[in-house]
Amino acid sequence: MGLVSLPHHPRLSREAPNLAALGDYIAKLHGAGMGLFPDPALEDHLRRVAGLPRRPKVQLVGPTGEPVSSTLTQPVDRAA
Repeated sequence: MGLVSLPHHPRLSREAPNLAALGDYIAKLHGAGMGLFPDPALEDHLRRVAGLPRRPKVQLVGPTGEPVSSTLTQPVDRAA
């Protein structure tokens, strides 16, 4: 038996996902108590599949003003 077609794998598909269905799925997960955010990798993926721009990079600094290496993408609330 010869190869009829290439195997299909969702991660390798070039088709854009149904954003309404994806949004509904994420909302249902959130409603069920699943904490999805903050998750920089997930946020990057969702932005990419939706055709949105990349998140801006934020330079974090320590208490004495030195740069801090971190995967955080939002400024730290120093009042807390």
